[in-house]
Amino acid sequence: MEIKIEFNKTIKEIQDEFRKEFPFLTIEFFKKPHHEHEASAAKDMYPHTMKVKEISSNPSEGVLEVRKDMTVKELEETLEKKFGLHAQIFRKQRLDWIETTSTDDWTLEKQNQTGAEY
Repeated sequence: MEIKIEFNKTIKEIQDEFRKEFPFLTIEFFKKPHHEHEASAAKDMYPHTMKVKEISSNPSEGVLEVRKDMTVKELEETLEKKFGLHAQIFRKQRLDWIETTSTDDWTLEKQNQTGAEY
């Protein structure tokens, strides 16, 4: 799947496109980058109404290629390097959304299937 990253696109619009393919996952964007297997502070999460141009440390537009066999780590790194966006993937677990920090090396497909099981 491809997601167009455009300056005027909101976080919610990106999340909606991503969740069409991965309904048990979501992307959240943060003010600060994080290391592999490291969580981001909730206080640093951007509101869903913010636009790419307002949150990117290196504003650029383009196409984000998202594959089912891509790992969480690969997706987060691509968003950081290509678009200057500090992102974390969250997985649905019952009624909550959990950060996938301890499973950054799982594929998006495996994360989504795990979310579907709960």
